[in-house]
Amino acid sequence: MTQYDVAVLGAGPAGAIAAALLARAGHSVVFVDPDPRQGDRIGETLPAFAADLLERHALPGPLSSDAHLPIRGVVSDWGGMRTQDDALMRPGGPDWRLDRGLFDASLRAAATDAGASSVIAKVNAVTRKPDGWCIATDAGVCLRARRVVDATGRRGILSRSLGGARRQQSRQVAIWAVGDPVGTKIAATSRTLIQDGVDGWWYGAILPSRRPVAAFHTTTGQATQMRRDPAEWHRSLAKAAVLAEHLPTALLSGAELKFTDATGEACTKAAGDGWVACGDAAIAFDPLASQGLLNAVRTGIAAADVAAGRVTPAQYCAEMDRVWDHYVRHHASLMARRALA
Repeated sequence: MTQYDVAVLGAGPAGAIAAALLARAGHSVVFVDPDPRQGDRIGETLPAFAADLLERHALPGPLSSDAHLPIRGVVSDWGGMRTQDDALMRPGGPDWRLDRGLFDASLRAAATDAGASSVIAKVNAVTRKPDGWCIATDAGVCLRARRVVDATGRRGILSRSLGGARRQQSRQVAIWAVGDPVGTKIAATSRTLIQDGVDGWWYGAILPSRRPVAAFHTTTGQATQMRRDPAEWHRSLAKAAVLAEHLPTALLSGAELKFTDATGEACTKAAGDGWVACGDAAIAFDPLASQGLLNAVRTGIAAADVAAGRVTPAQYCAEMDRVWDHYVRHHASLMARRALA
């Protein structure tokens, strides 16, 4: 039976980055995921700093393909204040609108090119053994590894199984849809659109595929109502002035609504003896922060350092706590500004 140095659970950006860096450093790595090729995904904004991190670590990023597009700026109406910023004025340059399917696939390819093995399977259980870990899959196979990286998203398969709790903000659901392709160029195509409202807030953009995407972030109660009556989502979208002004909302009229947990949360312990969590398994942000992919990149790189013994679990946990505390303070200030409007 093959014993790997590291098993990475999950093949999203954080897991693929950790697998690629560890394999490049000479570790034997296997990454496990039941369905690495997913369809439409909400979360395609890559901050400029994350793009710089990828480039510095010779990992594929927005400059690797013309399919990824720079974001010109943001048009927002938050707390009754309409603002518009221009990315050309930012010292770090523009953020990026990614083709998520291509981006994720390129990171997985970087991991396999570096020598990591890929197993398409569902993880049923992870148990500690005297010489490491056993990762039991639905294929009836036990993958053996000395260390484990938990990149299983909000499920946090390993961290939860070890008794780790989750710190959570108020529950929030993203209700989103992707529309038909845009036929003509639209002035706001390269901008991000943000609009707050009574029961939540809206995000809108044009994807690199030239399809409009709109997402409403709201309470579980309002989400339940919109699940029962999808027309309510469309009525609310029509009232979001910024999106209605800049987005071809008619192209979303026949789109299927999708529901995704968007609660800000973090595990209370992100690493321990022989394991480390990264990406959403460590910290999952409210999408308003637009930090999901930056978090995936940063924690994927950091998780590789922990698994390789360059950073201690205690140091990593302390850093995750600092990131979470900073996020909570920033989020509270945004919500307070909205409440005062």
